Amino acid sequence: MPPEDREFVDANPAQGDIFRLLDDSLMLESNAPILFISGNHDNAEWLKTLHRRQSVVPIDPLGIFRHVTCGTILDVADLSVGFLGGIEAPEWGLDIDLAAAAKLAGIDVLVTHDGPYGLATWEGSTQGSPKLARLIDQIQPRLHVHGHYHHMNGPRIYGPTTSYGLAQLVPPVDRNPDQEIAAGSVGILDSATLEFEYVSANRLD
Repeated sequence: MPPEDREFVDANPAQGDIFRLLDDSLMLESNAPILFISGNHDNAEWLKTLHRRQSVVPIDPLGIFRHVTCGTILDVADLSVGFLGGIEAPEWGLDIDLAAAAKLAGIDVLVTHDGPYGLATWEGSTQGSPKLARLIDQIQPRLHVHGHYHHMNGPRIYGPTTSYGLAQLVPPVDRNPDQEIAAGSVGILDSATLEFEYVSANRLD
């Protein structure tokens, strides 16, 4: 990890639980894998070495957490789900992979890390990716779910698309001394109706 990320994880131990899974010291029982996409604090080069032409690969010894490459479409519970990681932040040398995004036509659900432009305002600036907003307008999935902004946000309507933003699972110690799971950090999708609801934090403790 970069020094600034390591410093953050050292001060906020819950943020480092994934590493205990990687070294076998954290054991989880799961009947289904947990799929995830890249954000903006990932080791992109390491993840790239795992894929070798596969779009979904496990990153831990038990195969619980599986990384999905940008532009991948998977059939999940009879829904066509498209995945697009990354964020639009040219000032940090990061951007949305438009070539991967072009593969995501005809999907029911879009899962992204960044959110569409206009979702909130922070320190006087409008949050969200203009490129992602244009992509949603172009492909018009019925449902969109994203992270990155650390707070629950939604439902928001973009044409025929309903969009939901998930909160950070465990906020940092300075705002969350008991390291409790945040409200709005987990949601449940009814695959038959495509209805999405946030799970209350007290159901997750």
